[in-house]
Amino acid sequence: MGANTKAAIIRTAGRRDGGGDLCVPWDRQRETIRELREKGELPESYVSHDHLNEQVPVPISEEVTEKWRSRFEELLQHDEEKPTIVIAEGFLMLVDPESVRNFDLRFFIREDYATLKKRRYERHGYHTAVQSDPEGSLWRDPPDYWDKCVWPAYLKAHRPLFVNGDVESGAIDSSAIEGVELFEAKELSMDEMVDRAAARIYGAVKSGQTKERWTKP
Repeated sequence: MGANTKAAIIRTAGRRDGGGDLCVPWDRQRETIRELREKGELPESYVSHDHLNEQVPVPISEEVTEKWRSRFEELLQHDEEKPTIVIAEGFLMLVDPESVRNFDLRFFIREDYATLKKRRYERHGYHTAVQSDPEGSLWRDPPDYWDKCVWPAYLKAHRPLFVNGDVESGAIDSSAIEGVELFEAKELSMDEMVDRAAARIYGAVKSGQTKERWTKP
């Protein structure tokens, strides 16, 4: 999250692995999240290359979009404090306890191996942060990178969060992390997931719920 340092690359199975939790600059992520909580804005040092990546349309109906746009607009108009709502999204967002402690709401969307692999390979690469290049560096997965690096790293990072370490079909382990709402992508439409998440966010903003109610990360 941010520039000014090169992304870490770890060797996994003889390959360069930039997708595991050991490759994430956690200190910068924690600092960014803390500043967002304190000031409601990103630090000056934050740089994103996501706008350079292909943005795949998300199939959300106009009905659901307008429903929540109008509800949030009305809510914020009547809230004297005018809170800033920040949605932090990422494939490792719930694995770092120090980062998680700053989240008022926690969602985990579980998708299956085949679907995630298909999405990964349909990308034409993606831009990553590089110190010497403001536009980042275009990364393309080498052959077998998903099976030998990405998927094993994903499972390893998330095992502590699930009962019996079962990332693919197990329940969230409430003794490891509190308040996570698990969305099963195979059972819910995009509209249903957006509707449920928006309702939770709306309720939290309206009632003033914060991270202080959590005792575990």
